[in-house]
Amino acid sequence: SDWWVPASYERLADVVRALRARKERERSLPIVTREELRSAVELDGHASLCRLCTDPLLMQRAIDYLEAVGDAMSDRRLDVLLLDPVGWFAAFLAHFVRDDGNPCADVVRGVVALPDVVAALQHGYSALEAQLGEVMSLVCSLELCVELSRLEKDAAGCGRFLFPCLLPLVSAPELACHWPAAEATATPTAALVMRGHRFRARDRFLPPGVFPMLVARLARLPAGSVSATRLWRDAAVVRFR
Repeated sequence: SDWWVPASYERLADVVRALRARKERERSLPIVTREELRSAVELDGHASLCRLCTDPLLMQRAIDYLEAVGDAMSDRRLDVLLLDPVGWFAAFLAHFVRDDGNPCADVVRGVVALPDVVAALQHGYSALEAQLGEVMSLVCSLELCVELSRLEKDAAGCGRFLFPCLLPLVSAPELACHWPAAEATATPTAALVMRGHRFRARDRFLPPGVFPMLVARLARLPAGSVSATRLWRDAAVVRFR
């Protein structure tokens, strides 16, 4: 079936792409505040955009459209938008993946420290550190990464980010060492309960981003349940007490 998109949404998308191009010329991170977006809309002056500037609900619906088509991603808590989030994140990850597809030396089991992020991006952007916190918060809200301090409930992980897509694949010996020995499971007094789950798609296709997103959501579990040392790109060992 055909989809009808208001002319104002398409015009707003053009304004956002122009903002993105301007940010590239200025070597700035692709982040704009809602006020910056509103000013750009007013400057454009197109008749179809006039109501967006005066009606916050219409503006939010238009931003929802931008998110749906992948032109922007918003975080209302920060009152900012990340432009071209998919393209930017792909370019961001390229700094930490070698040509052979493996993570570079700065990535330790999927974990990237904030200073390494700064070192990787500083040549492409001016005034990087002023906005980097906002960028990392947006990427975390997309569940593309998670700060270790939030995942493990330990302040020692502040400023270190786990990217599930950069984790190694699990091997059978690595997974086996987290299961109790046969004699332990046969002991009546054993208090440990082990439970395994396998994910399979009904149509035989599991989108590659599904499990990494589940790994990022493990941060919602209680303290002590999750450790970065027990996480892989395709497996996770979670402990409940």
